[in-house]
Amino acid sequence: AVATECGVGHSGRLTLNEEVADMLKLFNDVGLIVWYSEPGLRDLIVLRPQWLIDAASTVIRDVHKLHDMPCDAVAKRDLPDEWDNLYRSGRALLDESLVAVLWPDGEYTPSERAQLIQLLEKFGLIVRQYLRRGRDGGRVWLVPALLAEPSAPIPRLTSAAGRTHSVLWCA
Repeated sequence: AVATECGVGHSGRLTLNEEVADMLKLFNDVGLIVWYSEPGLRDLIVLRPQWLIDAASTVIRDVHKLHDMPCDAVAKRDLPDEWDNLYRSGRALLDESLVAVLWPDGEYTPSERAQLIQLLEKFGLIVRQYLRRGRDGGRVWLVPALLAEPSAPIPRLTSAAGRTHSVLWCA
């Protein structure tokens, strides 16, 4: 509606939707907004990137060194195993049930939570774990930034050709 009021879409070469998409892509490319023309994200235009940073840093943070957030008490009380799997065990596993606690109703809609998950996956900040099921069969993501440092040196193998390879074992 705003684009129509401003005369967008009257070039004759492009439809209104195509011209708006090109405009949004340009604004994204120069850093004015965050917008992606992908299913699930096409309807999300982030005008204030700090909103996205705040949401991501609610998940990706050092809970041992930073002050507690209001959602932490609820998560520790209602989902202690899921909290431990994300922050305390070194596993860095984000359970879908914990997402609704970290991004609670009133602050985030279910649609915004789904879009945030999709953006975090797109940026590689979380990785879907297809072989794991969370609480009540929900989805689980690995949060690489929260993985614990290995307690022992990573073993190395030397091939017959003399090349050294690191061996990584994930439990």
